[in-house]
Amino acid sequence: MPCQPNWIDISMTVGDTTPTYPGDTAYRLRWLSKGAIMTSEITVTPHVGTHIDAPYHFAYQGGIAEASLDIFAGPCLVVEPKSLIGKMDYSDFNWPQRIPPRVIFKVKHRGQGLSASLVKKLIGSGVRLIGTSSDSVDASEATEFPAHHTGLSHGLYFLENLVLDNVQPGIYELIAFPLKLNGTEASPVRACLRELLEH
Repeated sequence: MPCQPNWIDISMTVGDTTPTYPGDTAYRLRWLSKGAIMTSEITVTPHVGTHIDAPYHFAYQGGIAEASLDIFAGPCLVVEPKSLIGKMDYSDFNWPQRIPPRVIFKVKHRGQGLSASLVKKLIGSGVRLIGTSSDSVDASEATEFPAHHTGLSHGLYFLENLVLDNVQPGIYELIAFPLKLNGTEASPVRACLRELLEH
């Protein structure tokens, strides 16, 4: 399928004011040298801004460095719920006959999470990556993180903190490669979409 040449950046800008999950390390930039050669050092949680959660985030097998690259690039469905509030379930969306291996949720408000049954249904449909414009796939009030556990225990990867203000529901091509960080459970990403056009 031919596609438009323009990419849509769906990543958060990371800086001093980027919000972090309670207890996580906020972004800090320190200059090691300034002058003819500029060298900096950053300290931050790998869950900062737009990032990928690997199964190891909840102590399941599978870290970021071992992840197959084809999970993070290819056809992607962007969907938006009908309801303004509440935990999202499968019936809250209009689904195509065939669901691609990557699904991104454009939520109505940050803190809106996915139900475990929705995640399980998508796993059964062959989905390998789920993204969201919320800071977590679980609802903000969640304490046992059912969506995370359901997905990560089945080898799913989560792409969180996406910026989808200028993205309409539809089929896109996604690129969101994580850094090859050995031994870690997550990684920041630079995520982008471009619309796929059928003819």
